[in-house]
Amino acid sequence: AIEAVVSAMTRHADDKGVQQAACWALSHVCRLSSRYEEIRQNRVRAREAGAIEAVVSAMTGSSNDDVQQAACDALHSIVSGMAASQVRAREAGAIEAVVSAMSTHADDAGVQQAACEALDYTISFREESQARAGEA
Repeated sequence: AIEAVVSAMTRHADDKGVQQAACWALSHVCRLSSRYEEIRQNRVRAREAGAIEAVVSAMTGSSNDDVQQAACDALHSIVSGMAASQVRAREAGAIEAVVSAMSTHADDAGVQQAACEALDYTISFREESQARAGEA
């Protein structure tokens, strides 16, 4: 399912409904399970399928607040506890995309909360990412 979701995001890059739904789907598949190992495997699959880049693309391709909130939530879910995914998110421009969402949607509490959580999990324990966040 993860690969199909990423494919849909790529094929329908201009459709904010698809982008929002896809981000929520990625968020749920990478966070909701009673088994930690399943969550971890889904996070690896998401990274390998290009989900991080697809989510960042959704953020930079749409200023819609619902897309921004869903994308931040997806980033949080995909990178949580995954060092390689944190690095990949930084390299994909996730930090800048999240900070941009915070600036653009300063009055939207939902976007602000999701963005703070995404930043927290994207930069945790990564000095390079923390420095980049400080500059963004």
